[in-house]
Amino acid sequence: MRLWDDRVLLTGRVEACRAVNVVWGQAQHFPVLAFRFADTHFHLVAAAPPERCGDLARRLAIGFQRVLQYPVRFQFPRLKPIHEQGYLANAVMYTLRQDQRHGLQNDSLGEGSNLPDLLGLRVLGTITRRWLASYLPRLGPPALEELMGIRLEPLRWSSAVQLSDAAASAVGLPRLLGRSAPAAQARKAAVLAVRGVLSSAETADLLGLSKRRVRQIKRAPPPPADLVAAIHRQLVARERLGERLAFLPS
Repeated sequence: MRLWDDRVLLTGRVEACRAVNVVWGQAQHFPVLAFRFADTHFHLVAAAPPERCGDLARRLAIGFQRVLQYPVRFQFPRLKPIHEQGYLANAVMYTLRQDQRHGLQNDSLGEGSNLPDLLGLRVLGTITRRWLASYLPRLGPPALEELMGIRLEPLRWSSAVQLSDAAASAVGLPRLLGRSAPAAQARKAAVLAVRGVLSSAETADLLGLSKRRVRQIKRAPPPPADLVAAIHRQLVARERLGERLAFLPS
């Protein structure tokens, strides 16, 4: 998919997060195996017949227009049928490698793709892991981690300085701001992710909360375990990427 004037689709992290939320808002009932935004275009691989893929592309175009307010429309989507298992595997990897193919170095964590969902770094599209395992069981975490250039195991991190941003990314937000349900859940999960490692005062400082609020969160019912795990993975990935860590402008 691309716009008629071939302009860049995402110029910042806010747009990237909004666009990914549109994808998962529309694609929950489509077996989406992979997607990624490049600069001027968007690739998606779905295990569905052409008419369903065409319907998904139409829904996404409407969603992107509504949320990102492009002044021009999308071109007609280019649909390519996949008839062989090997072609399917190549199509998925080709899609997820769009940043490398076009020499883009502004999305180290793949936030404009479903790679974070596949690797447990984000909880928006966790269903994509089940779909990929069903259709491509040989394509596991080692091959996907290579796309990011790191190994996530063992899940050990030494610094939580990026805790707030890690928690935001885990729920598909550019920043941990506001009182939305995803932001609130991310804050709770972030507190639990560093419980026993950081003091309440240190946690409060990193998340912009009061110590009293941190203590309240610790006593409250816990957030989903997969969100806490996603924040751990975010911290590990960010630490191991080190100087290579790069994002679209905020």
